Order: sequence, then C-alpha cells, then structure tokens
Amino acid sequence: MGEMGRAFALLNLSWFGYLGYVYLLFFLYPAYALYKDSTLSARRLKIIIAVLLISLGVLLLQSLWLGKGLLGEILIAKITPSFGVFGVWILVVGCFYAGVLLLLPMQVIAVQRSLQKAIVALARYLTRNVKEAYSYLAPHIVRRAKDYYHALVSWLEKVFASPSIKQFDRDSGVKEPLQTESKVEAQVESSPTAQLHQSYKPTAQPHSQVNTLDSSQECKQAHREEPEFDEKEVVVLYHNEERENRAKEQDEARYKTMVRLVDRQQADKNTEVLRIDVGQAISRAKAYEQEVLLQEAPTYHTKIIDPQSLSQLDEVASSPVIDSPAIDRIALDSSAMAHTTNQPSLESSQINPSTQASPLESSLDSRAKDIDESAGEQVSLPELEPTSPLEPSLDSSSALSQKTQPTIARSLESSAQHLESLERGELARPKDYTLPPTTLLQPAQDKKISFEEGEIDQKIQNLLTKLKVFKIDGDVVRIYSGPVVTTFEFRPAPNVKVSRIQSLSDDLAMALSARSIRIQAPIPEKDVVGIEVPNSQKEMIYLREILESEVFKSSSSPLVLGLGKDIVGNPFVTDLQKLPHLLIAGTTGSGKSVGLNAMILSLLYRNSPDNLRLIMVDPKKVEFSLYEEIPHLLTPIITDAKKAIIALNNVAREMERRYEMMKAIKTKTIDGYNAKARSEGGEILPFIVIIIDELADLMMTGGKEAEGSIIRIAQMGRAAGLHLIVATQRPSVDVVTGLIKTNLPAKIAYKVGSRMDSRVILDAEGAQNLLGQGDMLFSLGGGGGVLRLHAPWASEDEIESIVDFIREQREVQYDSSFLADSNALRAESESDDGDGGDLLAEAKKAMKLDGKTSISNLQRRLGIGYNKAAILVEELEKQGFLSAPNAKGTREIIG
Repeated sequence: MGEMGRAFALLNLSWFGYLGYVYLLFFLYPAYALYKDSTLSARRLKIIIAVLLISLGVLLLQSLWLGKGLLGEILIAKITPSFGVFGVWILVVGCFYAGVLLLLPMQVIAVQRSLQKAIVALARYLTRNVKEAYSYLAPHIVRRAKDYYHALVSWLEKVFASPSIKQFDRDSGVKEPLQTESKVEAQVESSPTAQLHQSYKPTAQPHSQVNTLDSSQECKQAHREEPEFDEKEVVVLYHNEERENRAKEQDEARYKTMVRLVDRQQADKNTEVLRIDVGQAISRAKAYEQEVLLQEAPTYHTKIIDPQSLSQLDEVASSPVIDSPAIDRIALDSSAMAHTTNQPSLESSQINPSTQASPLESSLDSRAKDIDESAGEQVSLPELEPTSPLEPSLDSSSALSQKTQPTIARSLESSAQHLESLERGELARPKDYTLPPTTLLQPAQDKKISFEEGEIDQKIQNLLTKLKVFKIDGDVVRIYSGPVVTTFEFRPAPNVKVSRIQSLSDDLAMALSARSIRIQAPIPEKDVVGIEVPNSQKEMIYLREILESEVFKSSSSPLVLGLGKDIVGNPFVTDLQKLPHLLIAGTTGSGKSVGLNAMILSLLYRNSPDNLRLIMVDPKKVEFSLYEEIPHLLTPIITDAKKAIIALNNVAREMERRYEMMKAIKTKTIDGYNAKARSEGGEILPFIVIIIDELADLMMTGGKEAEGSIIRIAQMGRAAGLHLIVATQRPSVDVVTGLIKTNLPAKIAYKVGSRMDSRVILDAEGAQNLLGQGDMLFSLGGGGGVLRLHAPWASEDEIESIVDFIREQREVQYDSSFLADSNALRAESESDDGDGGDLLAEAKKAMKLDGKTSISNLQRRLGIGYNKAAILVEELEKQGFLSAPNAKGTREIIG
C-alpha cells in the first residue's frame, strides 16, 4: 500500500472509527443501483434516510462506548452542553429506532404489538398470582408475625428489665427494699469510713438511692484523700421527706409501664372459664361459608368439608364437654372455607374485657393455654346467648354484587339486526278472500315460568368453579334467559385458549347437571364465549304468539315465516323472498315437522290462493295429509318420488315461461311484473313455494335428474317468484350435495345425530347438542353466524280448524300442466298414438297463428302436459316444420 493509501486509511479510521472498515463497502450497492436507475423514488429516499440515521447512531455509540471516531466526538461535544450525556443516549436510541422503522415498518409495528401484549399479559398474570398468593399466605404470615412479635417483646423486656427491682406490688401496697448491687456501693459499704458514716445516720432509708450514692461518692473521696479517721470530714445524712416522695412518684410512674410477674396459680384463680356452644359456631361457619361461596369462586387451595367431616363435627357439637383441639379444627376449617384472614378466632377473645392485660401477660397466658390444649386438657365453657347466623353488612354485599353481578340482557343483538333488515309496511288485503283469524289458534299462557331464587347464581357459581378446576380464569359478563335455555357469556382471561373451553362441553354439562350444553366459542364479533344451558323448566311457545307479534304483522312481505322465539324469548320471523330458499335437517323427534307446520301456516295466514300456490312433496304420505284439497295447492300432494321429479321439471319450465313474460314487458322481478300486469290487465303470477319433506328419498330415486331440477330452480327461481323449502332427516354428503348446499344458502338444523351431520348442514358443530322438540339453529349463510331459535307449537286440531276455514271459502283448482299422472307418463314413452295426428295438426295451427314455437305456449293452447308438448315439438322438428333450437333456445317455423 502506498503512502497516500496509508494516510487515507489512518484518516478514515480516525474520523469514522470502526465504521471506516465497512461503510465504503456499503456504498457500492447504492452507487450501482443509482447507476442503473437514477430515479429517486419514495422507497429509495426512505432507505437513504434510514441508512444515514443508523450510521449516525453507530458513530455516536462507538464514541460513547469505545472512544473511537473523531466525527462522533465532535458531534457529542456539540450536543452535550445543551442536552447532556443522557440526551446523547436518547439521540442514539432514536436514530436506531427511526432507521429500523423506515427500513422495516411492518416488522417493527408487529414487534411493538407483541411486546405490548406480552407486557399486558405478564402484568395481569402477576397481578392475579400475587393476589392468590397473598390470599393463601396472608394467614400464615400474620400468625408467624404475631409469634415473632411476642417473642421479640419478651426478649426486649428481659434485656431491659432493671436488675435492682425484685417486685413492686401496687395492689397490696407492700413496699420491699430496693437492693443495689453495684461495685461502687459494695466498696463503700466495706470501707471503715462508710461504717463510721453509717453509725452517725439518724435514719436508714434504703429507698433513698440517690442519698446513698452521694454519700458513697463522698466516702470514697475521703477514703482516697485521708486514709485515717478525721472528725472534720464526718458527713451526717438526714431524712429528706420531700425528695423521698418525689422519688416514690417517679418509681410508681415507671412501674406502670413495666411488666409485673405473677404466679401462674394465682393467675389461674382469677381467670374466668369460657364455655362456647360449638353447635352454634358450626352453624354460623356453614352459613358464612354458603354466603362467601355465592360471592366468590373458590380457588385451587380452597378447603371443602366433605359429608363425613360434617358428620364428625355434628358428633363433636352434640357432646356436652369438648376439647379445645376440636374447637381449633372447627375454626380452622371454617376459616379456610370462608377465605377469611381477619376474623378473630374463638381463643383470641379476651377473658375479662374490663381488664387490660399487658403484652407479656397476654403472651404468657396464650402460651400456657397452648400447652394445656396440646396436653388434651378438657375445659367446660360457659354458654353464650344464642345469636343469629353471621350475615354480611348490606354495604359490603351490595358493593360486591355490583362488582361481579353480570347483566341480564333482554334482547339479542344478532336477532334484532335481522329483524331490522325486514321491510316494514302494510300487507295488501285480498278482495274476495278472508284470511284465517288467529282466534283459531290456542292462546299463549299468561303465566311465565319463573326461575327459582338463586338458580341462575348457582349455575354461574358451578360454571366458574368447574372452569377453575381446569385452570380457566374469567368471568360471566352477560346472561340471556329465555323460555328453553339460558345463555352465559363468559369472557376468558387473555392467556386462555378458546379451543380448550370448546372441548369441555361434557364436563361442564356434568357440573351443571344438564342433559347437554352448547358452547359457541367465540361468539361472532364479540370477545366472549357463549355457553347455552337448558332450563330446568321449559316454557311452551305457541304459534298464536308469533302470528300476533309486532314483527310479523308489520312486515310488508307476503312470504314471512314465523320461525319461533330466540334465546331471550322474543318472536323471530324471516322473509322467504330474501332467503330465498331454505334447507332443513333434523332427526326423528327433533321437531322438524312442527317447524314445517309453523312455516306453512305462516304463509296461509298472509296469502290468498291468488297470491300463493303450493306444491307439496310428501314421500311419507302422512306429514302433509292435513293440507289436502286446500285451494292454495297447485297439484295434489305428491307422494311418488318419480312424480315429484316430473313436477320439479314442470316448475323449471314454468320458470322459463315467467322469464319470457317478464322480458316482454321489461321487468326484472315478479313484483314489478305483477304491478304492470295489474295496470295493463295482464296475467297475475302468484308465488310458487315447493315444499319437499324428504330429500333423501327423492335423491335415491331421481339422482342427478332430481338434483339438476332443484339446482336450476334454486339458481334462477327467486326473481320469478319460485322458492324451495327442502327438508331431510339424513343430511349426509350423498343427500345434501355440494351444489344443493351452495344454492340453498339459508339453513335450519334441528337436532341431528352426529357432529359430522351438523357440519354438513351448518358448516359448524352444535346441532348434535340441541334438545329436540323444536330446538333449532338458524343460519342465513354468508358467514352471518348462527342463531338458536325455538319453534312454535300448533296442534293437529288447530291445523284442521284453519284448513276447514280456508276450504269453506274456495274449492281447489289444480293446474293440469303441473300434473304428472299416468297418461302423461305414458305419453312420454309413446311418440305416436291414436290422437297423435290430430295433436300435431292442432300444434301446427297454433304455432302459425301465434307465431310462437315454445313448449309452454303449446301447453296452454292445447291443454296438455309438459312432456306431451315436448314430444310434439320434437316430432314437428323431425317432420321439418320447426328448425333446431338456436343459441337462445328458440325455434323458427320453416315448413
């Protein structure tokens, strides 16, 4: 290396320190990047600023820490007078933080959030554990502290006690002489001068300690100066009564604060014997235990008395004389049960409240009592006056209830949102038809089922106790109490995994003594877990309640379905026009037929036969037999699966015909078409609702053909006024196929047999835990969540009375184009019969007159079924009268 290179390297290292080794290498990449593309974008600018900030931080840090780099030292020298060394460190941290934030903003934010969550979780964890540790260790710490305090007091009293005082009895008034044992007094008394002085004293007063000390000092001085006797230095001490009285008062004042040692036998004579009714003590402990358990969930260290221990306590209470260790065990068990640390025990009560014992006396008495108790000494205790069980103060209990009492909700947010989305308005009344009155239905009972006092509180207590056993902390924040179930919204602690709660359904059901519970973890758009527990008594829901509710009567849609009540007991309805199709699943006894009857009656209570036509498919032949020959039926109730498939095909052809009619008058929906048709005098198109009771039988018979018809109607039938209600007992994947499930978004699941069936119908578990008898889960689809509802009840007598009322007004008129009888089936297999030539001639004539070649037009003109009309069209195509269908599916007359 040359001199210039060496000089540059030294200069570089002296100015930049260790950064001088690497920063030139880092400049190569940005220089190359700028050479390739000289445009300065926002991202590049951020990178440049970030690198400069990090470099500045490195310069300052190595100067502060290692003392390298003149450039960093110059910067520090400029900054330190204004901001100090602490300000320089803040600048270094800020440079690093800003540089990393500009380079990796998302990662820095993620790390900040993770740290924040970790700190919050750690703080909550420490707070909770410190509280639990304090509640567990506080009694032991207080007990040990008291023992150490008494021991320390005893030791200090022994250390600082005056050795010249034997005893001073204030009560008897007897004075004993004070003895001095100091070396000075002993020397004075042994000297001849002291003996001479003692012979000249008029009175010998031992209590005058000050005079004695003065005389002894004088005698010592005289003895040192004049070893021989000298009459001039004889000191005569006289009795000073005033000084003696003052010393006496000082001694008495000092003795009041000192400990008086008394004989143990004399103390026992003055001790009053205490007799306690242990039965009342046990009853009070039990009452207080029940009250505390209702207010606070027991912890892991809670001591619970089993029935065997309670029986032993009862035996102890029944004995007239008990030993003190038994009392200790009772007090200890009750204190552990009640979680109290500041309640005075039975032994700690004062024997004689009128006398104030000194600390040492209390310590000695308590130690003597402990020795007697450990030796098994039995004492008889005086009976106390009977007292009522221990009750907490109203202020404390009310404050605790306000802190922990969950709120009882009167409405369900998700249910209210769905009801608000329904269109409101007045439903048009039919002119020549009377809708059935609700008086034909049984009225609802005015008496509502009231819960027993404390039933909900007991369920909450059992729930929290069981969750704490599995170390799941949290609190119940809201309660939904309904006619069939009660829902508890449980907010778990931040460190609790929600899936753990979901797996405890069986354990919680056992703890709550419930047949089955449903856990919704978590509730959509909430930070809580829903735990639905069946009520001990269920309330009957009547259909009349739903039909007379405000939400049902105020809806403007003619296809409103009364589904029942939600979990808080409010009526719930939905609009079939918005669904627009419904898939239902439920096992035998789940209440599926009850729900279907409620839906059918809801439609009959709002529509005349001119506005609504029904097609019912009943393979069981008994489910819809009550509705035979009502004027709303478009066809007779279909019990044959093959005929049901033909009917579905005819409905698909009717859908095509309706779309052609709407296209002709340029409308998109059936409501718009009917509005124009009424003004122009055209054909009014009624709603057609196809109700299939058992889809599994239809799929087994028809297979792909049945599935294709259902899917086609489901995809395109909404705008044409065609709606499907499909029910099945077995929601397996071969019955509810993926296409059917996709095109029927709204679903109702009654009780099903397994979790797999619940997933097939709802894409979620929970339907297997329903109670049956109309208990259901309703899903709108599209990720809108699941609502738990309870179907209303309508008896067969009520249904018969409603059907009779409808039949009396009109007779049934079936549409022949939808009928799938034996003649139509035979015409499907025979392409040429005896009347074939006449039908072909009439078909040609009708097509030439109308200029229409559609199958539906031929059905109306000739009064034949769809299959027969389709065969005629195909035959005319073979004869060369009609062309093949084009891309739009229409044919032209060419012959």
